[in-house]
Amino acid sequence: MSDLPTAVIPTAVTLSTPPPPPSPPPPPPSSAHSLPNTTRAILFTSRKNKEASRRARMGAESSSSSLYWLSARKLLTAAVLETDRARVIVEARANIERVTAESYEAVANGDVDKDGKVLKVDGKKKKKELRAGKDGLLESRESADIGMLGDIVRGHNDVAVRYNENAAWLSVEVSRALFGCL
Repeated sequence: MSDLPTAVIPTAVTLSTPPPPPSPPPPPPSSAHSLPNTTRAILFTSRKNKEASRRARMGAESSSSSLYWLSARKLLTAAVLETDRARVIVEARANIERVTAESYEAVANGDVDKDGKVLKVDGKKKKKELRAGKDGLLESRESADIGMLGDIVRGHNDVAVRYNENAAWLSVEVSRALFGCL
């Protein structure tokens, strides 16, 4: 029986777990704790002084920032007030142009009294007064259309048209250009 091979039968299977990772080395001792008390006091005082100067610097920057925003607010407020004032001036100028145009039209149409004051009359009343020659109105529109007087009347009409154009330009174009973005 010795000619037969013998088989090796394992008796027990042992599973081994890997060894735990090595633990990290202990932290080095803190340099502040390993320093003598006098050195530690010097470092503390130095850091305290640096922090105090940083706070003072930040306080100055904060104050500067506050002044900056105060100045910016005042500047914007002044700009808004100036813009409102400019708007009033432009609108007043446009109104003056319209009133002047009405005055030139009144002179050209003969709607003035003997003292040169513009009369406020409606269409029907004006026709009756023109026929009757009352209140210093020009006697007839046809008599004003000839000669030098006709040139003066046409000149007043032309000036009235230009004033009306200027008033419209101020009201529309200038106002839109200056205040359109507001």
